[in-house]
Order: sequence, then C-alpha cells, then structure tokens
Amino acid sequence: MHLLTPSLLVAASTLANAASNHTHEWWKEGVVYQVYPASFTESRSNNSIGWGDIKGITSKLGHIQQLGADIVWLSPFYDSPLKDMGYDISNYTSVNEIFGGSLDDIKEFISEVHGRGMRCLFDLVINHSSNQHSWFEDSASSKNSSLRDRYFWREPKMLPNGTMAPPNNWASSNGGSAWHYDNRTGEYYLGLFNDFQPDMNWDDATNRQAIYHDALNYWLDLGIDGFRMDAFSIFSKPEGLPDVPTNETGLQDARPLYNDGPHEHEYLQEMTRECLAGRDTFTVGEYGMSDNMTSVQQYIGASRKEVNSMFLTNMCDIGRDGYMPTAWNLTGWRDAINFTQAAGSRAVGDGWNSVYLENHDLPRSISRFGDDSPQHRVQSGKALSMLLTTLSGTLFVYQGQELGMINVPSNWTIDDYQDANSIKYYDGVVASGGNTSGALYNLTRLARDNARSPFNWDRTGGFSSNSSTWTPAANLDINLADQVNDADSVFSFWTNMIAFRKEHKELFVYGDFEFVDLESENFLVYRKSSGESQAIVVINLSKEEGEPPYEVDAEAKVIAQTHKDCESKSFKPFEGRVYYL
Repeated sequence: MHLLTPSLLVAASTLANAASNHTHEWWKEGVVYQVYPASFTESRSNNSIGWGDIKGITSKLGHIQQLGADIVWLSPFYDSPLKDMGYDISNYTSVNEIFGGSLDDIKEFISEVHGRGMRCLFDLVINHSSNQHSWFEDSASSKNSSLRDRYFWREPKMLPNGTMAPPNNWASSNGGSAWHYDNRTGEYYLGLFNDFQPDMNWDDATNRQAIYHDALNYWLDLGIDGFRMDAFSIFSKPEGLPDVPTNETGLQDARPLYNDGPHEHEYLQEMTRECLAGRDTFTVGEYGMSDNMTSVQQYIGASRKEVNSMFLTNMCDIGRDGYMPTAWNLTGWRDAINFTQAAGSRAVGDGWNSVYLENHDLPRSISRFGDDSPQHRVQSGKALSMLLTTLSGTLFVYQGQELGMINVPSNWTIDDYQDANSIKYYDGVVASGGNTSGALYNLTRLARDNARSPFNWDRTGGFSSNSSTWTPAANLDINLADQVNDADSVFSFWTNMIAFRKEHKELFVYGDFEFVDLESENFLVYRKSSGESQAIVVINLSKEEGEPPYEVDAEAKVIAQTHKDCESKSFKPFEGRVYYL
C-alpha cells in the first residue's frame, strides 16, 4: 500500500478539517460504481446462459462495498429486444427475462443495497423507446391511433421526379437518415439513433405523463435513489422539425437544432416537480462535449432544479473522431479537465460536476490515456486512479476499472464483436472497399465492446458457469482473485485512494482546482485547495522517467503515492504523488 504512512497521518489529518462553502450531499461525496448487467456475473449455475443477471449483481455487492463505492448504478435491465443492449426499452416496468425476469429480484437488489447503507441509481432511457414497445406498436398501427402523437410521424417529401424522400435532411447519429419509413401507414417516423429506437414526442403532454408514471415514479416508489439520464438534452425537438440550413446536398448533422431544444429546460423542471420533488434523489444527465459554460450551468445549477450533475465527455472524447483515433496531447487534455472541473466551481455558479473516464460506451481508460503493455499497465492504472480520485465532483467508477482491465486483444476478429455500432462501422468499411485490418485496429482502440467483456473474477473468468458467454472474455490474467489480497495491485490502490478521498473530502471532493503547470507534455500538476489547506498533485503520464516542471515546497509532505520510493526528485513512468502543503 503506497498511501498514508503512520508518520504522515497527523499532518494529513488536518485536511479533513478544511472549510468548504459547498453544500454537503451524499451524492457529491459518494462514489458511484456502474454495473453493466450483461457482463457482471451470472447467478445461474444450472441452465446457465452466459449472461449476467440481477441475482448475480446482488450476490457481488460485497465487492463493490469493499472497493469503497457506496452508490450502484445499473445500466438497463428492462424488457428489450437488446438490439442496443437494453437502451431500446420495450417495457419500463419490467425485468428482462435474460436478467432473471423477476421483479422480486430487483426488489431484493434494492433492499440489499439499502441494507448495506448504500444507494442505487437506474438508467433512465426516455428520449426514445424500442420499436417493440406497445406504445409504438399502437402508434404505428393507424394514423388515427390515440397514441399516434407519442412519436414523430411525417408524410414523405415528394421529389420532382415523383420519388419519396425523408421529411427533412436530418442524419442519424449512426449513419443514414434519421427518418424511417413504415409501410403500415405510409409515413416516416423519427429515430435519431437507429430505426429500432423511435424518438418519443415530448411535446405531447399525455406522453410525458406516461413516461413519468412508468419510467420514473414506478421505480422511485420502489425505493431507488435516482437516475442516470440517457441523452437528456435532446428530449425537446425544434418546432416544425425544419431542415438543417445549408447550401450542401445530402444528409446533415442536425444536433445543433435538437440539442438544448426549445422546451428542454421546461420539461426537465416539470419532471422534477412531477417525480423528484420531496424525494432525496440524485440525477446525472448524459450530455456530450461542450465549451459553453452558460449552457452547462442552465442544466446543473442547483437553483434550476433540472439535474444535479451531468456527464461532459470533454475528458473522454479527446483523441478520437468516432472510430478514428486522432492526435491528442496533455495540453488539450488539460483544457478538457479545466472545463469539467470549472463546471462544479463556486466561481462559476451553483452547479456540480461529475468525474469519470470509463463507462459502457467508452474504451478502457488505461488503453486510451495510459499504456496497457505488461510493463506499464499496473502503474498506468494507479496513475489514472490518482487523477480521478483527486479531482472535484462526484466520482464514477466503471466495473473492471478498479482491476485495471484493458481493451480487448488485438487478435479479435469481427465475429467477436457484439455491439451493433461496431459491426455497422466495420460493414461500412467493407462496403466502401476500405482497409478492414485498419478497421479492426480502430475497434480494438475505440469500440464500446472494449468495456463490455465479462468482469474477470478469477483466472477462469468466474463470470458464468457457461463457457460460451454472450461476448468473449478477455485478458483473464487481469482478475480480482489475483489482486484482492495483493497490497501492490491496482485494486488495492483504488480501494486506498477512494478511502483517502473520502477521508479528505474537503480538498478532493469539494476543493478548488487549479493547474500550476500548463506546458508539460508528460506531467499533470495541479493544486487542490480548501480554506487554508492545499495539496499539490503531480502525475507523470508518460513512459519516460523525468523531473516534473514544478518544484514542490521542500516542506511539503507526501501523503499519497503510486510508487514505494518517493524520495527522488525524478518520477518514474506513470508515477504520481500527492503533497500536502
């Protein structure tokens, strides 16, 4: 363990006494652990199907608690065709058969979480439903359906040559038109993501009430503690659904038209009044990249009563353009970190930010921002853990991140990939006569599948008794059994750093953030301060040994470290230290 040594405990204990002007809340100080149900663990030993389930999650709550996380976020487990792994919901008040199919299982999960003094969040996917939801099936059955206006239906645009075209020039985020023809009524419906995920019409008041009843209040009444809100900034579409203004032909990115839509804030505030008011809950909305702090604060400002926090992807999406890796450096990453830290700063407003580098939509952070070679993987995992646990805001950890799990092996073929978007990308490269080897390389770097391989409980996997799992196991040498009793493991380091963060929450949860170096391409160096207490965090994020660009006061005490020997001025590759001033 390379954290607080006995000789430093007294000096460091004053950190916890620093004053803060932030309002203290359980969801600010808590650590959220995201569980991807399909890949966490399967409880079925007989009739195993190779998929995780709710009972399996409940059986492993002890691991999450041992790590130090105290809020569990479940990705969707509801009835779904699983064309987008549950982000295409066909019944909001259900449990998918593949995850156990029993409401009693999810009620037991909620009870066990609360019995341990923990909290739970569910995924809230309400911009769109599955096209197999009964609401959509009724809506699609007739132009006179009483549920027709729950979705966006439009007549085809007739071209001068007499052929049909989609109603406007909006492109889908996953390729092709955002409009999908349905021959039952001869009209198109809007699906911004995929044809199997029709967007719901939030301008229809009865639709909003149905969403509130089934997707929110039903689960809140069962005792859950809040939601991660999928695609929460695009509920409100522009009036008339106009074309994207352009002199160009073809489909256009319409996100500038429908993101932060005209009634978005009105609907979120209504949701708070109808569902969340009077309840002690936490909501965090999925957003995307932003450089507009005013827009961010309009969502997360406490006085706005919309969401408590949001996921900005500035830190995560640097160095990529879809599936294409792009050049990035620490200067750009500092800018991204600065913006996301400022979102929760008292100098900006009364909002609150979130801190994360991994989730079900992202590749593994060590493979992206560290070095996943055997030589540097463990130290990379520790360095990134130190970064995340010392940044201000609500900390989110994704399953397997605490083990230092990395991207899938480079020898995967396209048959190993399960994500529909990965397969669509690869098929597009094939169709265009592109470089399929290059496409596979890009998938091993950036595909969502990288985060979805089963959690490695031991060297056999330990995820399921069925050797044929829904997606292949990967990197079994990185597993919990080998790490849980190893004081030098990534898991032990994460556990200690989370405890360290909570013990000194005034600095590392609520503290003010400031980079003290803006030029190094190897080191991140920043100050955390609260009242008269200060800490300096120095992290070498490179494979090169060297001295940092900032000289810490000689009287400063090292209170956390990734390496045993921290007497030298030189930092080893991926070495980090926290100094208390």
